[in-house]
Amino acid sequence: KIATWTKEQQDAINARGVSIIVSAAAGSGKTSVLISRLISQLADTENKISAEKMVIVTFTKDAAAEMKQRLTIALSELIENQPENEWLIQQQLMLQSAKISTIHSFCFDLIKENIQEFELSSGFRIIEETEENLIKNKALQTVFEDFYQNKPSQMEKLYNYFCYKNDKPLENIILDIHNYISSIPYSEKWLEDSQKNYIYEDFINSDFISKYLENILNTAEYSVALVKEAVLALSETNQTKKVEQLTEEFVAIDLISSLLKNKELSLEEKLIKIEKPEFKRLTFAKGDEEITEKVKELRNLYKKKVSDVIGDIGFLNNIKRDVNSHYEIIGCITDIIKNLNKEIWNIKKEKNSVGFSDAEQLTVKLLSFIDENGNI
Repeated sequence: KIATWTKEQQDAINARGVSIIVSAAAGSGKTSVLISRLISQLADTENKISAEKMVIVTFTKDAAAEMKQRLTIALSELIENQPENEWLIQQQLMLQSAKISTIHSFCFDLIKENIQEFELSSGFRIIEETEENLIKNKALQTVFEDFYQNKPSQMEKLYNYFCYKNDKPLENIILDIHNYISSIPYSEKWLEDSQKNYIYEDFINSDFISKYLENILNTAEYSVALVKEAVLALSETNQTKKVEQLTEEFVAIDLISSLLKNKELSLEEKLIKIEKPEFKRLTFAKGDEEITEKVKELRNLYKKKVSDVIGDIGFLNNIKRDVNSHYEIIGCITDIIKNLNKEIWNIKKEKNSVGFSDAEQLTVKLLSFIDENGNI
């Protein structure tokens, strides 16, 4: 039976020299597309790709076995139509030793093939989750004891931030972070890069702060427009004193807007100069009810908006302290996790054992490197 492919499926089958992602619902034919793509590559005698050069990884052993079986059947059908094609016959033979396996099987095989790169012997043991957790807990106790003795200021800082009666909350945080980053390539570099996000000078010049300041400025300018409208409306009455009071509020709010727009001032200088306007009690004379009701509504609205602006500025006033604290905390946690990684690996070397997350990390190191620009 000749398969009928959609344009997108055919594009995925024919694509060469590029990375592709096929995203589709279950049962929509993703595996069939992959089989056809692999077969078309194996059958290409002009741009030959040998089956032994292919790496095909799946999530389960059953899926890997099914993949190999379907590839064997598809190749057999091709050979039936081209019985003299020696290249296809060779590929069918090589297919039996091709790397078609689960992700972890591929990783463990690659580690064994390059065992000289690690302080392990080829007969290393694969440990399960329960033993992995015991090793982590034992290693963490060793690291904590070392840090309490040799880096007490770091531990005191972390204890004060995260603990109350004992350091169990801190233990849980460290283990949670360690588990989270275990699937991230070059996880220690990822932690170091995360800390760099909290360098204060870079943070205040980041897109986040630029957008935040832009939102504050928009709110301030909207408040200026509202108070201006209120002043103009009230000017149509004889309530001169009240107009003067609103005018003072206009000047104060406009000053906030002007300071926020001033490009010659640093963020810290703006924050020092900005003051919360004083909104004195305002009572209106009888008469002109329609105008005074409008002014009341406008005033209530711009008072609320100005309050939002002052609140947002209050956040910025604390930002230096908060960002610097985050930088220190992440640095302390990174230091602990680096030492935890070393201690865990030392225990595993003694046991000549490797966990599933280790297999992923070691494979990444075998297949990649970090260049001078910090890119993987």
